[in-house]
Amino acid sequence: MKGKHEDECRNFMKVLLSRQGGLFVCGTNAFNPLCANYTGDTLEMVGETVSGMARCPYDPKHANVALFAEGNLFTATVTDFLAIDAVIYRSLGDSPALRTVKHDSKWFREPYFVSSVEWGPHIYFFFREMAMEFNYLEKVQVSRVSRVCKGDLGGSQRVLEKQWTSFLKARLNCSVPGDSHFYFNLLHSTSPVIRMHGRDIILGVFSTPANSIPGSAVCAFDMEQLAGVFDGRFKEQKSPESIWTPVPDELVPKPRYRGACASVRGSLCLSKGEPVPHQALNHLPTYTAYPWCTKLLYHIPKRSSTNQNCIASRDPYCGWTRGSTCSFLRPGTRLPFEQDIEHGNVSHLGDCDGKRSVSFCLLPSCNVKLYLC
Repeated sequence: MKGKHEDECRNFMKVLLSRQGGLFVCGTNAFNPLCANYTGDTLEMVGETVSGMARCPYDPKHANVALFAEGNLFTATVTDFLAIDAVIYRSLGDSPALRTVKHDSKWFREPYFVSSVEWGPHIYFFFREMAMEFNYLEKVQVSRVSRVCKGDLGGSQRVLEKQWTSFLKARLNCSVPGDSHFYFNLLHSTSPVIRMHGRDIILGVFSTPANSIPGSAVCAFDMEQLAGVFDGRFKEQKSPESIWTPVPDELVPKPRYRGACASVRGSLCLSKGEPVPHQALNHLPTYTAYPWCTKLLYHIPKRSSTNQNCIASRDPYCGWTRGSTCSFLRPGTRLPFEQDIEHGNVSHLGDCDGKRSVSFCLLPSCNVKLYLC
């Protein structure tokens, strides 16, 4: 392809999923994405290829996520060669194909998709994007979680036709608490949903942006509390020049159909197959999809029992102290400590001899221990 290096024009596999005993694979195919089904044992192609548009990016450098749930393929990617149209898309199942609104920065603004999980009646998508809610001159990247109902039927012919009516998103808050929060704004990866102490937890690896103080953190989010955030208040921007403000409760349609799923318990539920009323749909594009409140549910500081791991972590909030511990360094601390944020050089400390442990508290009154080198 003109203007592209030969190595970029190979077929990069961007989707690889298990499906009905076989494999579903999508590749960039020299900037002409295609998908196909394969047998699980002999890797022979089954049936014809299908278009990879909205299922696989054109460029191997563009991020994407995909999963199958209840027979449908849910993808988050870009639909065009220039990566202008970002989309969450449902296809290849019995449910109607749906997508997010096209070219609307209140839905997405230059997103980088990280992961997706199925939980309850929803699919959750984790990503980072340029923030719309801050009145800063420079661009600010923040991390988000969005969700859609697996059983969303789409809008009417007048409003949101063939588009999600259940799409919501909220900011993921991974920060050091205090009088002035220090945010780790960039999400890089997440775990699957982990069952821990009777609760569903998802872990995320975050960092600070390149133009900030170097730092990273692991934050944990309780899925029940995360779902509860989407029952919070909305934000809106009344004009492109105005600031973002909470939507008054009296202006939100009752029942609040935004984000409601069919056959879900609670006051916002719809009967299975029941369409969302036109009156409620007319309000949906008006409000941005963020609930007003998000919160850090748990924060896991990087704390190590070895000098090597403490220094190598390059964590600006941890240092190796005289008590032979990797301690949290509060602002203005006068304790002598060892730290190397810039290089994390541990060559002078020798090698690990046997297993060392890393301990942190994930839930109240619990102690979790990981074993490292």
